Order: sequence, then structure tokens, then C-alpha cells
Amino acid sequence: MAEIKFTKRQLDVLKILREQTFSVKNLSNMYLGAILVKDYTEDPEAINQAAHSLRELTGYMTYHLKQRGIEEHREQLKTFIKEFDSLGGVQEEAIINQWLDLHKYFVNLCHHHESIADPKLFEEKLYQLENIILAIHGPLYDSFSELEKLIEIEDPRLEDLEIALSLIKNLSYYDWQQSLKSKGVTVLLTHLIYSILI
Repeated sequence: MAEIKFTKRQLDVLKILREQTFSVKNLSNMYLGAILVKDYTEDPEAINQAAHSLRELTGYMTYHLKQRGIEEHREQLKTFIKEFDSLGGVQEEAIINQWLDLHKYFVNLCHHHESIADPKLFEEKLYQLENIILAIHGPLYDSFSELEKLIEIEDPRLEDLEIALSLIKNLSYYDWQQSLKSKGVTVLLTHLIYSILI
């Protein structure tokens, strides 16, 4: 097996999941298992196996709320976001929709729906999952690097913009106009973002 080297981003997500106290499930092992099987095995079904771990992670992240009588996954996510996003920066509906889409994707992939077994697509979905975890639980300084990555997406989806806006809301002290212009964001979008912030 190759030497295991984690990125800073992976270490940040692992730390968040390892230190969480809301779930009795070992969420960090689910994430770690996905990374290890995806990056460090010769298994021809590595993506499917990794998807299984991430399906479990996206399901169990809010499972503890069933004990409080919240049965529906969407309602669990609403409660979860409200409890952990104390700054109110996360765009709740965008995050919920993206999380549910990710869960569905990982379920389908672990059940061998080969039409979605593209490694590049899997990496994009994993990146989106990490974005959500970092946006809700991550330290403020990570938001800047995550925002820069979102700004660089050539064909952003509505969810990408909403996540970027939630990150900006948490970092409103920075001179965003200059930074966004340097990234090629139009003046109109910059004014739209500023109007949302104010």
C-alpha cells in the first residue's frame, strides 16, 4: 500500500467528525474509510465501497435527532443546521437540498448504478460533502479558502452560489469587492452579494 498522506482539508474534516459529540456513531471512521478505500486500494469497486461509507455518514450525521422525535431526514437537517450554525451564515434550503442529493447519489453509487460511477463525479460529490461539513462545523479561517475554490468553478450551480454567499456572510469583514473582481466575478454579481450582506 502507498504511503498515506492526508490533505489539510481531509484532516480538518476528520478533526470535526472525530471531535463531534452529537452522534454515538463513529462518523470520522466512515469518512476515513471512504478516503482510504478510494485513494489507497487497488479494489476495482473502490468508488462503490467509498460511496457506501459516505452513504452511512450522510445518513447518520443527523440520525441522533430521531431520538428527539424528528423522523423525516429533511426536518432532521433543518434542526441540525440551526443547532450548529450559530452565526446563521448557512443558506439552510440550499444545504438541505444539496445534502439530500448527495445522500441519494451515494446510495445509488454504492448499489452499483454504473451510470454514475465516474471517478471525477465522485470527487466532485465528495468535495461538496466536505464543503457542507466545513461550512457548518469548520473554523472561520477555512471559509476563505473554500470560497476561493467555489469562485473558481467555471459553471457554478445555484447551490454553489448559495454556499458561497453563506461563507461570505461569515467573512463580511474582508474587502470582498476587490477579491471577487480579481477572480473575474462581474461588478453586478459583486453588488448583488453586497446587497445580500447588508
